[in-house]
Amino acid sequence: MDSSSAILLFKAGMFELALACYTVVIPESVEQELTRPGRAGADFFSMVCSQGLMVIYDATGQGDENAGGSPEKLGPGERDALSLYARGKGDFIVVDDKKAAQSCIKKKIPYVNALLLVRIFADSGRIRQESYSAAFEKLAQIGWYSPRIVSFARTCERERISYFFP
Repeated sequence: MDSSSAILLFKAGMFELALACYTVVIPESVEQELTRPGRAGADFFSMVCSQGLMVIYDATGQGDENAGGSPEKLGPGERDALSLYARGKGDFIVVDDKKAAQSCIKKKIPYVNALLLVRIFADSGRIRQESYSAAFEKLAQIGWYSPRIVSFARTCERERISYFFP
């Protein structure tokens, strides 16, 4: 998971559900972004990290240096998350960065964004319709989602996202 996705899920009240449903894997660079003083949820993420509720890996200098595409095109968190996936650390990527999503498509890496993850929680029966609607609307407002992405997340067929069900 990248830091943008984690922060968006936190703001929508869905991060704890992500922790309950999945083993959340992040690189150290994402941990540093999430726990930086002054960032939204920094105290929460510091507690989550200190309690070992996420799996944190050092991704620097490991494996395929271009796992996430050209380093200059991606931020360190996105690049390192994709590098961890390339090393077998995780089943899919949660990323809310357009360039990282494009890299996932190019490399045939399964990925979702925070908005779609909330839909997955609803379709898999992890949250009720009211909670889904509230979280989805919150994410649609605070995220940088295009109308096309919002529409896809609302209307995609269940079969297309069932791979990601917890």
